[in-house]
Amino acid sequence: MEETISQKELKARKILENLVQDNRIFMDTCSIIDASDLFWKHIKPFLTKYEKKIIVPTRCCEELVKKSRDEKDAGLAKTANTRLFLLQTLQTEGFVEFRGEKTDNFADNVFLSVFTKFRLQHNLLLITQDNKLAQDIVNLNNSGSQKSVHIVKVRRINKYNYFKKTKPMNRPKHCVLSQ
Repeated sequence: MEETISQKELKARKILENLVQDNRIFMDTCSIIDASDLFWKHIKPFLTKYEKKIIVPTRCCEELVKKSRDEKDAGLAKTANTRLFLLQTLQTEGFVEFRGEKTDNFADNVFLSVFTKFRLQHNLLLITQDNKLAQDIVNLNNSGSQKSVHIVKVRRINKYNYFKKTKPMNRPKHCVLSQ
């Protein structure tokens, strides 16, 4: 039986493909936790087609390790463990690349630093569920002192495991980290 695809899903796939094709892609801890296997099923063919990898800062991995030991939230700990294993698998398959330096502090600051530095040379995309981080990253496009032909974009993973633009909302509980 052949699967039929709705016009909305075709549009969502095209948007996903264009974002993968046109950007260097980064992913934060919240989205790693929220991304289901279906999200990876959707994005992997485009990562392969355009020979791209999703960059995950090592600080995000450290945050996942910390969450995997959360004794107050067993569900979150289990999810974090599962995602750590998945990230290792995705790295082995060539879909994820870990990057970081010893001088990096917490993950949100790493994204701000990296995006500020490289937005003048590349189109950048951050996948995040964290609205405050999303706003800080998007605001880089409004810099008065550094004009760029490149665009910084932020997308969140929606309930259908595709992308949607970020809109103001509360920060998910699993995005709140102690510094």
